[in-house]
Amino acid sequence: MFESAFSVISAFLCLGLLGSLLVLFFQYRKQKTKMADALRRARAAKRRYDRLMQDKREAEEDGRRARDKLAEMMTDVAENELRAQRLDKENGELKDLRDSLARKNKEMATILGSMPGGFALMECGGRFSFQYVREELPRLLGYTVPEFLRESRGNALGAITEEDRTDAARRMRDAVDRGEEGFTVRYYMNCKDGGKKLLSMNARVMQDESGERMLYAFYIDVTKEQETTDLIAMQQKIVEEERENKVLLQEVLNKERRYKLKLEEALLNAEKANEAKSRFLNSMSHDIRTPLNAILGFATLARKDPSDGGKVDYALDKIELSGKHLLSLINDVLDMSKIESGAVTLVPETHSLKQIMEELDIMIRHEAEKHELKLAIEADTVHDLVAVDVLRINQILLNIGSNAIKYTQPGGSVTIRVTEDTAHEADGLAHLTFSCRDTGIGMDEEFVEHVFDAFSREQTTTISGIQGTGLGMAITKRLVEMMGGTITAQSEKGAGSEFIVSLQLPIVEEENAPDGEKNDAYDLSDVSVLLVEDNELNREIAEEFLKDAGLTVDTAEDGLVAVEKMKRAKPGDYDLILMDIQMPNMDGYEASTAIRAMEDPAIANIPIIAMTANAFSEDREKALKCGMNGHVPKPIDTERLYSTIQSVVRRIAE
Repeated sequence: MFESAFSVISAFLCLGLLGSLLVLFFQYRKQKTKMADALRRARAAKRRYDRLMQDKREAEEDGRRARDKLAEMMTDVAENELRAQRLDKENGELKDLRDSLARKNKEMATILGSMPGGFALMECGGRFSFQYVREELPRLLGYTVPEFLRESRGNALGAITEEDRTDAARRMRDAVDRGEEGFTVRYYMNCKDGGKKLLSMNARVMQDESGERMLYAFYIDVTKEQETTDLIAMQQKIVEEERENKVLLQEVLNKERRYKLKLEEALLNAEKANEAKSRFLNSMSHDIRTPLNAILGFATLARKDPSDGGKVDYALDKIELSGKHLLSLINDVLDMSKIESGAVTLVPETHSLKQIMEELDIMIRHEAEKHELKLAIEADTVHDLVAVDVLRINQILLNIGSNAIKYTQPGGSVTIRVTEDTAHEADGLAHLTFSCRDTGIGMDEEFVEHVFDAFSREQTTTISGIQGTGLGMAITKRLVEMMGGTITAQSEKGAGSEFIVSLQLPIVEEENAPDGEKNDAYDLSDVSVLLVEDNELNREIAEEFLKDAGLTVDTAEDGLVAVEKMKRAKPGDYDLILMDIQMPNMDGYEASTAIRAMEDPAIANIPIIAMTANAFSEDREKALKCGMNGHVPKPIDTERLYSTIQSVVRRIAE
């Protein structure tokens, strides 16, 4: 029962639920229909809205275009108004420009008409053809415009005189080519009457409307100005020439005064020189005649009693002594002449200072002992070997030492010393001081200043009878200066004198020193010699000297004979040749050269020794350069002759 009731209830409930569902379904469908209608209405409304918006946009676009068009129209209106204003302004400016141009043309015409010259317009190239010429320019030259253009052939260059045309054309073209805006050229132009005028062309380069460069030229007549300028220049030139003439005249006067002073000085010097030479000649006449008188006198005495051997030997000793003194006088004169002419050259050789002083001792000790003098010769040097012209250093020391001995009384002393300053030895030079101190008669202060002058001799020396040329100290000073040194003198009357020579000589190391020659006794017995000497007396003396030493001697009278003998000679016929230099036909130099050129080596290389009166060192050098092997000066020193022959023969043998 309950189940039936439950079923009935369930059925009513289901029917009720179904009914509700149906109601809801129909409401849904009704609502859906309403919603579909509303959606349709909404879509229709949206379409209407879209059409309205499109219409609005189109309306806005039309409005924008209308506004743009309006703005463009407003702009055109404004621009047209501005154009109208500018046109009005430009019309005003154009009118002003026309008025200004008219005024300027009028002013230009006035200026051109008032100018003293003329005006022309021409092209910048070629012959500068005229494009326009104002009548003032032709009028200056006496032409009309047509006549001027015809005579000038229509160009500026044709109007210029022939002598100025080339230069004017060059200057005008150069100015145009350099791009000068303005330039000035002066030249002469031909006149109708045959004359000419000087015109100044002031030109300016400008461009015309087409851009072509044109030359605007203004001409001014400067003929009178130039004449005035020329006159002023001539006057100035005359004034300048007068001033220069005055200056020149003053210079001439000054030169005349200077020449006069120089002439007076030269005359004074010449008078002094003549006086000195006169004293020298008087002294020389005395000094030369004294040994000549002794030579001739003792020769006469020896010939007077030849059997008295003692007198003959005494006479020969005096003759030899006088001959040596005469030779010393001649050597002094020749040395001075050579030195003053610049013909003396130094020949440095390695030599020992100690040996130089020892040789000096040997040369002057006998003379010192003869004068009863104490002679001291000392050497105190660190370096012994030096490079020096031995002949000239010996000559210097001999002159000083001999003078000291000559002018010192018996019982006095002479001290010759050489010392070295070692403070400067790093420079490779020996700084040497040669001093000669005597206790002789001395010199007064006035003469000490002139002791080194040529031909100078103090009066006391003549009074005392001491012989001399007055050249010894002058020669010594010249030689010292040639060696780069100095010489000074100190003296006190009655107390003695001291001469000091300072020299800087190159130091030679011991290992570089040449070996000394052996001093063996002379053995010349196997030596055959050809003696070439043109002077018969000299040949005879030399032949006797050579035969005395054991040599075999053949003679030749000159160089030509000697060459012929050597051409015929066989190797071994002669061991050496003694060759004089100054000979007729062929001198010694030429003969030696010819012999050295012979084909046979044994003949061509034969030793040749110059034996000549050409006794200077340069003569020795020249002899050696000509192929000779030695040199012996005349007068012949037999010891030197024998030594030289033996040295040459030994050297060739080795």
